[in-house]
Amino acid sequence: MLLGKFHGLRIASCGLVFGGLVSAENFVAPAEGPVAFRRDKVPLNSERMVSLAKDLVTLAESQATHTAAERRGAAQMLALAIALNPANPRARELIGEFSKSAHPPHLNPKRLTTSREQIWQVLAWLETPAAGRQGQALAACLTDVIFASDPQHPQAEAWREAGERGAWTSWVEPVSAFEAKVVEKTSDESPAP
Repeated sequence: MLLGKFHGLRIASCGLVFGGLVSAENFVAPAEGPVAFRRDKVPLNSERMVSLAKDLVTLAESQATHTAAERRGAAQMLALAIALNPANPRARELIGEFSKSAHPPHLNPKRLTTSREQIWQVLAWLETPAAGRQGQALAACLTDVIFASDPQHPQAEAWREAGERGAWTSWVEPVSAFEAKVVEKTSDESPAP
C-alpha cells in the first residue's frame, strides 16, 4: 500500500517536472508613494483615519486573489491603509502574505459589511466640495477600492465603464503587472525513491 502511494506521488511529480508550464500568481507590493493626496490636508481627524485604515485592511483580508484585477484591488486597499496610517502593522503583514501567495481570504461577512458601510459614509463626505481637493483625491481612491471590494454593488457597472478615478500611477502598478506569470520548468531531476 505504501509503495502504491509512493508510485502515485512519483507520477504526480513527474507530471510537474515534465508538464512544462505552470502558472504563478503575481502580487506587486504598493510603493510608499507618491500618494494621491496629502494626509495632513485631508479633512479627517487622526482617529477617523486610523479607523478608515482598519476598514481598508478588512476589505483586503476578505479580497479574493484569483484574477489580476482582484490582486491589484488588494494592493490598492493596502496602499490606502498605509497612506492613512503609516504605522499599520497588519497592512504590512498582509502585503507580505499576498507577496508570498500565502493569503487565503478571511471572510467575516458581518465585519466586511460594517467596514464597507463605514467607507461609504466617509466617501459621501469626502466627495463634497467642502472636503477640498485633497479630500476629493482620497475619495477618488476610495471609490476605486470600494467597487473592487464589492463588484456586485448596483453602481459598480457604471464605475467600470467610467474607469478608475484615483491617481494610482507610481504608487500601485497597473493591472498588467499583476497578471499571472507563466514559469517554464526545465528541471529533469526525478524524485528520489
